[in-house]
Amino acid sequence: MVVTAHFIDGGWNLHKRILNFCVISNHQGNTIGKLLETCLLDWGIERVLTVSVDNASANKVAIEYIRKKMLTWKKKPVLEGKWLHVRCLAHILNLIVKSGLRMMDKSVASIRNAVRYVRSSSARLDVFKQCVINEQLDCKKVCILDVPTRWNSTFLMLDVALELRKAFDRMAEEEDTRYTGYFDENEVEDDEWLEVPEIEPEKKPKEKVKRVGPPVESDWERATVFVNFLKVFYDVTMRISATNSPTAQKAFHDIVAIEAEIDDLFDRPEMCTGSNIEKILFEMAVKMRSKSSIQAS
Repeated sequence: MVVTAHFIDGGWNLHKRILNFCVISNHQGNTIGKLLETCLLDWGIERVLTVSVDNASANKVAIEYIRKKMLTWKKKPVLEGKWLHVRCLAHILNLIVKSGLRMMDKSVASIRNAVRYVRSSSARLDVFKQCVINEQLDCKKVCILDVPTRWNSTFLMLDVALELRKAFDRMAEEEDTRYTGYFDENEVEDDEWLEVPEIEPEKKPKEKVKRVGPPVESDWERATVFVNFLKVFYDVTMRISATNSPTAQKAFHDIVAIEAEIDDLFDRPEMCTGSNIEKILFEMAVKMRSKSSIQAS
């Protein structure tokens, strides 16, 4: 667990300092609360305004624990701890987008596997670079592999892959037979993009399945829709994740912008009866609206 302090000094300069970075025995609320309490006491910090945490039930218990303890200290928390608990907006956005991303898991997985192949060795990367040259692509970017539990990294992976799409298609068509053979192999199914439960169930051995891919026309179409639709979500995530400037005052406007983006899909009559891509986008919006309503409550 990491504890980071954000504060403003006498010259109105914003500071960020890591106070503690340690192993935690479990993720129960009281355990988190006690560790946070110990950290604050060690540093002699009493006048706390807010504590920002991920939107998990264990963290709610942890904040309730630390609030009760703070109220017994000589110096009470700011405003009696009324606004102590601040749920991380970036984490909430991550949950909302991932709920919609499930509609596109196969397409995303196929592109992810293509990127993973290219990045797996220098020889494969050289073949891919030659494909980029042969296709005369004016793109200096390098393929990046995402962290499936962080959708904004998936956004960046797809955004770059779309610019290099012709190079991937060329590899599939003629340049590298090992590339197509790679997708005939079996692998343990990659489900890391799923929302991790707060209490992990008993793990069972995973069966190997045929590797998803290579990406085809429909996968690229879905990726294009995904990138275009979620650009506003990515911009908001980057803005509220800033550490060198205050972000709390921007949250309301960003939430309104996101709600407007989702609502816009429901105002298009063709979304329910249009192409498969439009229907998928509509279903994504439904899931994301449902998730955002749950998080708001």
